[in-house]
Amino acid sequence: MEAEKHHQTQKREENLKKKLWKLAHARQAMSHVLATCDFYLKYIGSDDHPMHVPAICSICIMYVRPFTDNAGVGMISRKFTQYSDARLQRTHDMLSKSRKEFYAHSDATLSAKMTSGEIRRIQPIDVMISRQTTRNGVMFSFGYQLHELRLRGVVIPDVRDLCRELDSRLQHEIRVTLNQLFTPRIPELVRLFEQTREDRLSVRIDFHEADEPSRRGRSKEGIN
Repeated sequence: MEAEKHHQTQKREENLKKKLWKLAHARQAMSHVLATCDFYLKYIGSDDHPMHVPAICSICIMYVRPFTDNAGVGMISRKFTQYSDARLQRTHDMLSKSRKEFYAHSDATLSAKMTSGEIRRIQPIDVMISRQTTRNGVMFSFGYQLHELRLRGVVIPDVRDLCRELDSRLQHEIRVTLNQLFTPRIPELVRLFEQTREDRLSVRIDFHEADEPSRRGRSKEGIN
């Protein structure tokens, strides 16, 4: 009975550690997106700028990172993909779709509906053929042209509002998770503070590779 209780306690603690890791890294990603948005508005500001595509690419990939699976801990809860504000929901969906279809992959079959109603492939490649008449006869040269995708639907102020809203939700969840994780260990923490005679302790949480089953899920920490 005691062994089962100890196992359940360890399992709960491990789940909380994973949750904290995911939430904290998600919040860091939002910080990076917000910094990129500020840079865009200050220095780029137009889809004609040569840095428009790289900046939008960075925003899409960094924003969606917490919502994609990863080894060891998985992705954050799907509840963070839902927004009561239709404008924020639309922005979230567009960033997710853009990351999947445009900026993290190149899809030769991707198509879109034009304003005329015509359906066209949006990432074709045009081969440019030139002909020149010389004294030695007709010479041909070949080149190509890509159609760079420029998403005008990504509204940077809306992205900033989205990230600020998500950051607020993440911050609250992190606070709750930290309390759940460390409140049961207060007696142990008290002893450590007394031993070190310090007012601050650093507790490291990390995860080993999944191909090390004997060590899987164990954390290197300052307290055990």
